[in-house]
Amino acid sequence: DNALKYFQHTLRFKPDSTATWNRQGKVMYTQGRHTEAIESFRQAIRYNPDSVDANIGIAASLMALSKHEEASECCRTALRMQPDNTEASALAAQIAVRKGDVEEAYNLLHPLLEQDTLSDNVIMSFANVSKDVGRTHEAIQLLEQVLEQNSKRPPETLVNLHFCLGKLYDSEKTYDRAFHHYQQGNNLKPVIFSPDQHMMEMESFIAQHSWQFMTSLPRASIRS
Repeated sequence: DNALKYFQHTLRFKPDSTATWNRQGKVMYTQGRHTEAIESFRQAIRYNPDSVDANIGIAASLMALSKHEEASECCRTALRMQPDNTEASALAAQIAVRKGDVEEAYNLLHPLLEQDTLSDNVIMSFANVSKDVGRTHEAIQLLEQVLEQNSKRPPETLVNLHFCLGKLYDSEKTYDRAFHHYQQGNNLKPVIFSPDQHMMEMESFIAQHSWQFMTSLPRASIRS
């Protein structure tokens, strides 16, 4: 919230700052304000039609809104401007996965996997499509290697890597390894429990699911 205040203050003095519009959009995206993020990224494009970051930002926000076709088009625009942009390719692959086109996703990721340095987006995207393209063992090997390097990745990323490995091992029926990585992922997650917050949640559930609400819900008309 504080970052947004400063971005908005900056834009009052320099409304044509593409970098500020992009950074504001990224903060809004992080907050889950995807529609507002898209508008901010579009303002960036208004002042700089060649902004690759803005097109990638719009694509990510559209994907979060399940507008996959529009998101794919924004990725294609970004890649036309900068064909070697790893983030745009990785995002395009993630969108392809959401659309159910795993072959397209793998074709986008395959060239990136041969690079010396892999971004987290490329790694996770490949892991997500590996089973459907018969590359589960390669994905397991890659993720194990990434975790062995003990790189300075944020805890949230490490949690995702462990959970992803757990899922891959589970699909291979290697349950001991799956359990190990699920456990590692859970150990990295902060354990926070607030009795007051819990009571508020329960009270909101009770208030929402009143007799009137339950009786007003649609009912299936086919009983067979």
